[in-house]
Amino acid sequence: MALWGVARARVGSEQRAADQLVRAGIDVYCPKIELRGKKSALFPGYLFFEVDERWRDVFSDGNLYAVRGLLMQGEQLRTLKQRVIDELRARADSDGIVRVEIGDARIKAGVPVRVTRGKFEGLLGVFDCYTRGDRVKVLLNLLGRVTYVDLSVDVVERDASNAQLSRAKRKKLLTRQRKRVLRPAS
Repeated sequence: MALWGVARARVGSEQRAADQLVRAGIDVYCPKIELRGKKSALFPGYLFFEVDERWRDVFSDGNLYAVRGLLMQGEQLRTLKQRVIDELRARADSDGIVRVEIGDARIKAGVPVRVTRGKFEGLLGVFDCYTRGDRVKVLLNLLGRVTYVDLSVDVVERDASNAQLSRAKRKKLLTRQRKRVLRPAS
């Protein structure tokens, strides 16, 4: 069974790093995801390569300008089993886009949500959007100020019992916070 290593690349340059490794004769897998119509790396800044007898020579060569390093555990290369790569590839469609279940994909902007675990457990908020990977942006009222919080999708769930905010109030909060974030600093 083959082992796979993890190479680090500049965020946004994963495909360039993959192309360099392929030219060097290394089998590479760089899973992609599509968010808001834009394709990007499923794991920004990382790509997988098959560990074989050539990998040390290729990475010690110094000609891989798009590869920043390797994921190591002490002095040893951190490896993954073939099964992990096979599972990722099985989730990919014909275009190579990995389809990931991101929590309750039916949650839309402005929907009331509750934080179920972590530092903000029990707090009610307003869902804003999905971000990269398995993260979501939620508006929470923290210390009397409404602010964006980036949370894992696993700790957020739709809250049907949240009657505190009307639909119009949630929309107004989202609009006001977005304007505040997008307003240039004076």
